[in-house]
Amino acid sequence: MSRSRPRSVPDGPLSEEKECDPDRFATLLADDAARAMLARADEPVTVGELAVELELPPSTAYRKVATLCEAGLLTEIRRFRNDNEPEEYVRAFDSVSVVHGDSTSVECVTKGMVICRTEG
Repeated sequence: MSRSRPRSVPDGPLSEEKECDPDRFATLLADDAARAMLARADEPVTVGELAVELELPPSTAYRKVATLCEAGLLTEIRRFRNDNEPEEYVRAFDSVSVVHGDSTSVECVTKGMVICRTEG
């Protein structure tokens, strides 16, 4: 299956290591807890808050947040704070569209701009 190279902006959430991978996104978005985390992360949120609000074991919440960050769907917010404050995370995109049929395609949009688009 050939894929077009994802388009990205220099300061966007995707990098060479975090390409817009339609199969990976489809798999992640098929997970109820991962979708709920992305929905909740429209504003900065800690992993602990996600675990409590979504009634997940903390270990599961940490694992899912790490996976969503690796995929480029969540972004860690870097703020000036002391070492005792937990990291906060926010959704990396305003919207992610996945179309799955004979092939899988993904479009990620933030601030009205397409950040990545692939067609499998």
